[in-house]
Amino acid sequence: MLHRLIRTLFPFLLRPRITGELPSVALLKKYPNWENALDEEGLEGQDESTLRPHPIQDSIPDDFLFTAGEVHAPSGETFNALIEIDYGAVNCVTVYSGSSPSACWSFYQSVRLDGWATDCLASFRNSSEDRTPAPIEDPTVFPLVLETRLPFGRTGEKIVVRVDSVARLPDPLPRKR
Repeated sequence: MLHRLIRTLFPFLLRPRITGELPSVALLKKYPNWENALDEEGLEGQDESTLRPHPIQDSIPDDFLFTAGEVHAPSGETFNALIEIDYGAVNCVTVYSGSSPSACWSFYQSVRLDGWATDCLASFRNSSEDRTPAPIEDPTVFPLVLETRLPFGRTGEKIVVRVDSVARLPDPLPRKR
């Protein structure tokens, strides 16, 4: 009875929390929009990395959040993705290249390079156990087209972005001791 009352009055309390990892593909299908749970940072088992489903799940609100999408490669392959949206602009994309969240690679908008960048780009053709960096010039990898699963609330249309290439940032300089 108490569980039913909580589910009716506070359904968001029963939604999952994920700390230190990415939502699974199954959770992205159930909850396409995710947000940082910074107001829950002090709760047991949660920290600044904790994600929870966003209250709005039928469109992308004009907010900072993560949303489910797809990445389409020129090879014809389609991959699930978690796309970081900052008030309608794509900031970062994490591509699920395997069956588990650990088999992922990311690219993001770099102010330093004035374009897309990556620190480590795992190949589409490699499993999570063999994360050899993909050649950025490989025509089977780029250009990519990323597309959100949900429409952006302000326009009513899905966000679609073409990424022609991604630069690899150089390794950081070692710290002086």
